[in-house]
Amino acid sequence: MKRVLKSGGASTATRRGYNDLLQLVTHYLEDPKSETALVVSATAMGKDRTTELLRGCFNGEKNLDTLIDMHNNLARQVGISFNIEKYLRRKLEKAQDEDDYISIGERLNAKVLTKYLQSKGIDAVYVSPDFITTNSTPLKAEILETDPTQLQGHRVYIIPGFQGKDKTRKTRTIGIGGSDTSGSHVAADWKAYFYAILKEQPCLKTADPRTCKNTQDLQFINSGEMVELSVAGNRAVNYRAMQPCLITGTTMLVGSATDFLKNATEIVPDRDDTMENPYAGITSRPEYTIFTFPNTPFQKIFEAFAQAQVSIDMINSNGQITVGVANKELEKKKLKFDFPYEVIEDQSLISIVGTRLGPTAPFAKGLIKKLNLTPTEIYGAQPIPPQSMMIKVEDPRMHDRSGYLDDLMQCLNTEVPDIATTIARIYLLGLDPAASQDTIRKEIMKKLNPKDLDFRINNNQHPRPFATTNLTLAVPTAQEVKTVQRIHDELFRFSATNLA
Repeated sequence: MKRVLKSGGASTATRRGYNDLLQLVTHYLEDPKSETALVVSATAMGKDRTTELLRGCFNGEKNLDTLIDMHNNLARQVGISFNIEKYLRRKLEKAQDEDDYISIGERLNAKVLTKYLQSKGIDAVYVSPDFITTNSTPLKAEILETDPTQLQGHRVYIIPGFQGKDKTRKTRTIGIGGSDTSGSHVAADWKAYFYAILKEQPCLKTADPRTCKNTQDLQFINSGEMVELSVAGNRAVNYRAMQPCLITGTTMLVGSATDFLKNATEIVPDRDDTMENPYAGITSRPEYTIFTFPNTPFQKIFEAFAQAQVSIDMINSNGQITVGVANKELEKKKLKFDFPYEVIEDQSLISIVGTRLGPTAPFAKGLIKKLNLTPTEIYGAQPIPPQSMMIKVEDPRMHDRSGYLDDLMQCLNTEVPDIATTIARIYLLGLDPAASQDTIRKEIMKKLNPKDLDFRINNNQHPRPFATTNLTLAVPTAQEVKTVQRIHDELFRFSATNLA
């Protein structure tokens, strides 16, 4: 039986972390036919994060001594002899660009971990990540394929994550969540029984336990909920990392190496307890700015953001158009408007994700009334207006791409009266039901290739609501933690019907 484990940077930064991995690998070796691939991140010890220190080296910072000291200390803790200084100096001398620099950390950690497991009598071997082929995009490469034939002849394979080689054999790194993504591709292509992402927490929680009290463990979460939580700010699993295993149907688990065999969250296609537990979790992200545009056409607004290469996160058009944008998108970018607008700064987005939230309006209204909340804005799916068509565009990548909405509008040869967004979804509302669906579908798929594209027509004389899977509230950042706690305490004590 084949298994793939991915270990995070903090999990392999201490003697205890190494010992936890040893115990887990040893357990699986009790099956004489088992093989385990272990994909590792670069070590992260508190504020000393290997990848950022290496990035600093690329930018001229004198971080080499810190890197040597932290890895020598780790080698001493786990009782192995490895010339850290010689390895780092040799790799840094050969490094030519930022990809080369920041990829060194995973390779070094994999080398040290391999020696450690070998010292414990385990048939472990270091496998270069060169068997992973990527495209040629610097720092944000996408994996094209892997060659799983490189994983044979041993019991345990230690693979540096976060990187691969493009077709010119140049090292390329994969960006945020890169090691998770490496592991997912390896698991899918190697036809592993399961893929486990090992974190510090024993399982996924209903909210971030660092800022929210009384969080609950999640035994199961469906893949759609996990993708939405990831896009909305939950960093436990990167949504890009899920895709290869979702396509192949490979089981995914999230837990801690410390007690993985007892506690772990399984990501499933569908969960059976949605009636009793309609909510999957709450996540939040600070540092947002809300723009309000009265009486301005969508196309004009989206063109302004696209020209400045600023990605839009959330939109609502209830009387006036409001747009939520992450502050990092506004840094050093020249965003200019030649039409009236207002700005509300210091905002946080709080997202509730689940399977049976019901229609947005009654759910949001009930929650806001019960908790006496005063959100700056509400983002969620809106009812389909009478005698009209709605187009739903679903694509987790839309939040990372500037100009997505501008490109989408260019695909339509018809007026768009209203737009609403939720996590990873755009709803185009009030469209002419006679518009050619085939023509619009072809244009959108050609230009954007979203994950899903759905057309719905409401022939009734009244608005047609439909159930949503997430709701996002914008609140002042000073109220973020308190608001998350209040919502969490309410939702995980009552069912959705109590709020409708």
